[in-house]
Amino acid sequence: SLAGEYSGWAGVECIYEISGDADLVAIVHVDDTISLRNLLDRMWLAAPGEITSTQTELVLEQY
Repeated sequence: SLAGEYSGWAGVECIYEISGDADLVAIVHVDDTISLRNLLDRMWLAAPGEITSTQTELVLEQY
């Protein structure tokens, strides 16, 4: 499965299979936006035709 494959990648903290509009939620930790873009590109390339869109949200502050 994609979730199983992605879970072993550098920067991927965990993957959740969810219900609703999305199928997966990936919690990732990267150093910068370039690293984030590279990780998203790698995800797209690993699953051509399976990923139709992504939505990215950033954590601004942790308490």
